[in-house]
Amino acid sequence: MTNYFVNGLQEQTANNTNGQNMTGTDSLFVSNAGEIVALGGGSVSAIFLDANSMGNSVTINGQLYCANGDAVFSESTILNLVLNGSAFGGVDGFNLQGLSNILIGTQGELSVDRNGINIDANAGGSTITVDGSILSANGAGLNINAQTNISVNAGAVISAKYNGVLFYSGSAGSSLYNGGTIESNHGSNNDIYVADANIQIDNAGLISGPVDPLDINGANTLIINSGTITSQDGASVIMFGGANNTTIDNSGTIVGAIQNGGAAGPLSVYNSGTIMGASFAVQGTAYNDSITNGGTIHGAMDMGTGTDAVNNDGKIVGYVSFEGAGDSLDNSGSIKGNLYMGTGDSVTNTRVIHGSVTFAGGTNTLDTTHGEITGTVTGGSGSDTFIAGNEAVTFIGGSGTEMMTGGAGDDVITAGSGKDTITGGKGDDTLTAGSGHDTFMYNGNFGNDTINIFNYNKDIIHFAANDFASYSALEAHMTQAGTDVVITLDASDSIVLTHETLTNITSSDFTFG
Repeated sequence: MTNYFVNGLQEQTANNTNGQNMTGTDSLFVSNAGEIVALGGGSVSAIFLDANSMGNSVTINGQLYCANGDAVFSESTILNLVLNGSAFGGVDGFNLQGLSNILIGTQGELSVDRNGINIDANAGGSTITVDGSILSANGAGLNINAQTNISVNAGAVISAKYNGVLFYSGSAGSSLYNGGTIESNHGSNNDIYVADANIQIDNAGLISGPVDPLDINGANTLIINSGTITSQDGASVIMFGGANNTTIDNSGTIVGAIQNGGAAGPLSVYNSGTIMGASFAVQGTAYNDSITNGGTIHGAMDMGTGTDAVNNDGKIVGYVSFEGAGDSLDNSGSIKGNLYMGTGDSVTNTRVIHGSVTFAGGTNTLDTTHGEITGTVTGGSGSDTFIAGNEAVTFIGGSGTEMMTGGAGDDVITAGSGKDTITGGKGDDTLTAGSGHDTFMYNGNFGNDTINIFNYNKDIIHFAANDFASYSALEAHMTQAGTDVVITLDASDSIVLTHETLTNITSSDFTFG
């Protein structure tokens, strides 16, 4: 074992000659005044640790410089390396072939042409802590090829033309904590690129890049963000193409879209912070995605063709679109935008939707008993059930069989082309028959309703027995008022059949009980 101490200039200019060679369990300390310089060409490093090295300790408070190779090339089984000074590599900064523990101190600066730190496939279990800075001109700030735990505390990892952090094949199980800055300044590359499985990214700092700062292509990736992730061009922030089971837990700020680039599995998003997209905020997959929002989402949400679930008790500004079957939306917050539902979907609203709701085919349900929908709810081609509450609603039936039930508000309900059942509820409702055989249901305290386009001998008005028990009991309460027929139960409850005459109305137009 040899302990090396460098307190001045140690320079090598010959080709294939390293600045410092280490073997066995050697240790090296480079003082503030120390410099190790390798200027030659060929296979050269400022510091070289051979395959016989193990348990080495290297501390650099001064400077390393290698013009045409790596600042440190290590084949050591275990290397503990601390950079408190500066290091430059004409190729890579630290090229590590064995398990290594790396600390870039607060005053440490690693600048390179290619990869800042390269973790080889044989270097699994390594750790990297960055309190200073890593600057790469043409490569990745961190190039990870084996399981590695990374902490960028108050430091920075910046690549001018490539990925800030690249989790390459072989990096499964790695983790990254960022409390500083990770940045790529090249438009075609990402701040963080994930190519392997079970990677965890925990960001409490800043991740910023021109486009797709996070590109996820590995299975079971977990992204936890309490800081800021931003796309400089305002496009997608998190692109997952080929990824399977991506989970995003955001309590911070995401500026840009969470975008599907051909994912191979579902997306789960838990948002208690802010997601702000340009045209859209979230783009789902063809799988069963889940979005839980307690924060704010600005931008549209295209959920994709899977069986998806959106649970919102926060704020969504933008439309929400479902293209699959069996989707669900549960809103106890605020949605400012239209909902475009899929096939056999359900909507439960207990607060407010400032927009319209449109259903496709299948058996759909909408329950806004305890909420408000300011736009129009339109049924699809299947059998739909719509239920209103205290706030006024506008329901329009589709081509299927609809059951549309109003509430205490002054509702507007229009039947479609199917065989619809309409219950106005307690308000002064405006009801319109469709082209099918429709039934209008009444059971006391129904307010002063208007029924347009009542089709006698086809449509039915049903009264509960406590309103009218029979047609003979009803007849005395029907009058002709101009061009309309008026049915009056009491001073508070009446029905106007517009553009209808008593001569057209018969007992076959009513049921009782």
